[in-house]
Amino acid sequence: MARISEDIRFYLPSDPYYYKVDNLPLQDLLKNDRRLQTQIDELQQADVGVTVNRNGILELKPFINNAIPGTISVNAGSFIGRVQRSSQGNGVIGSTLDSVYNGTEEIGTPPTIQDPEGGSGDWKYNTGNPPNNQPAGGELRSAGHSVGRTAVFNFPGGNISIDGWNEGDFQSVTSPDITNAPQGRIDVVGITTVNGALDDPFIPGNAEELNIAIGNGQCKLAVVKGAGLIGPPVGNSQTREVGITIGERYQTIGQPGAQMNVNAKNPDGTLTSDPKVGTYPMPDDVVNICFSRADIRDNLTDWAQRNRNASFFLPIAYVYVNTSHQANNPIPQNWLYDIRPFFRTAELTLNERQALAASVNPSVTNPVVTASYQETRFGEEVDRTNGLASVQQQLNVLRTQLEAAFNNLTGDTVQTQAQTLVSDNPGSTYTIASPSNYGVPVNASHVILSTFMQMDAGAGRSDAAYTYFDGGDGEVIGNFVVAGDSGGIEGGGFSQVILKLDEPSQAGIGGTFRYRQSGGDDASVNRVRIYISGYITPTEVSVSFPAPSDTTQ
Repeated sequence: MARISEDIRFYLPSDPYYYKVDNLPLQDLLKNDRRLQTQIDELQQADVGVTVNRNGILELKPFINNAIPGTISVNAGSFIGRVQRSSQGNGVIGSTLDSVYNGTEEIGTPPTIQDPEGGSGDWKYNTGNPPNNQPAGGELRSAGHSVGRTAVFNFPGGNISIDGWNEGDFQSVTSPDITNAPQGRIDVVGITTVNGALDDPFIPGNAEELNIAIGNGQCKLAVVKGAGLIGPPVGNSQTREVGITIGERYQTIGQPGAQMNVNAKNPDGTLTSDPKVGTYPMPDDVVNICFSRADIRDNLTDWAQRNRNASFFLPIAYVYVNTSHQANNPIPQNWLYDIRPFFRTAELTLNERQALAASVNPSVTNPVVTASYQETRFGEEVDRTNGLASVQQQLNVLRTQLEAAFNNLTGDTVQTQAQTLVSDNPGSTYTIASPSNYGVPVNASHVILSTFMQMDAGAGRSDAAYTYFDGGDGEVIGNFVVAGDSGGIEGGGFSQVILKLDEPSQAGIGGTFRYRQSGGDDASVNRVRIYISGYITPTEVSVSFPAPSDTTQ
């Protein structure tokens, strides 16, 4: 804006009394009034008291320091970013560091409590309020308690070099001898959050062999180079020959010139029909690194151990690099594009945001399990032995095996000295027998019967005689003798029967069975002897499944 003029003409002793001369000071004052009015009108039109654009914010501002050619410098400043390692140093195995309290213990529903009925009724702040869905003990105080927190970072300022142009950076994946580079590339400069959090106890002087990237305790600059192998990676062919130091240098997959769109955008957002850049690295998701829980059964402390060197990224600037740029050469001012995002890193990685957007009731005690992980783990368990096509098929096989096992249980067989149950004509009607009256235990499931049948000889007899036993298995033929028609013979024979008993009508009396005789010309002259020579007691088998450890199983 034009500044007001303070060089106002004043009367001099030699000035004549003439109106044109007298009006000169008034004209100067009028010009100043017009300048002031113009500025007032501009402020009113913007409807703000003060207007400051991105260039007017000096904190974390990227700039080119001509004294350090080939580099991008960034002013000192503060920002809020995600930290993936715990601020509870004493929760990390082997650490002698003290915890840094940061308010995570106050995450509850709600963080305030009210005196019970009969009390004062006042609301009090609950300093012992645990986070949502957290148990009162155990993992609540573990190192994983503050994993994934946000923290304030102080960047002390610094600079980072920009690599020169190299055609070899755009080597083809499918044809190693072919490079098809565009006319320029885009690099991203930003600040990583491995170190530098104000509530981080893992700073120099506090750590003792913790295997944690301590550095100097300050967050540092990093650059994502918009150049790498061109074309989609195939198999293991995506190996990059350019060295990468995690925390300082990263690369993207480059887009060859032949695959670029005819119309595109320049780094400043303007449209162009002659694009020179094909690859625009994502501002932060390229660098955001978070090591997931490899196994859902791992506790939070182990998880925190593997996450302590994870990194997030605050994007600062895009840097355009053309084919003529060489390392350590000056970088033109118009190559630098300020993209500071209101001084905050993304709180989640891209994969985490996508997974959580489709999750159900996630929390630290109900972690998100991906579909692929669940399918893999479930398949490993159910297909461990026979590898059947489906779980249902495996369950059917298991059911069949269990049924066969139970059906084949014979129990404990006890052979005893034969005790006579009957030794005469048993008659043609059923007689109920109770083996428990002959020393057989009431829990016996079967009895072992020895039988003998005799049929008197007589002329013209040609039929057979039978003894039937009726128990838990239905009718069972015990033995039989066939008499010849020549007459005059006497036949007889022994047999053994294992007979299942009927279920007892009431507890404590044991099972029963029935027997009768049939056949022969004259049943009255037939003789049947039945002995109880043993029994079988059942083998009790119980199958139980443990209750799930929690409702998520």
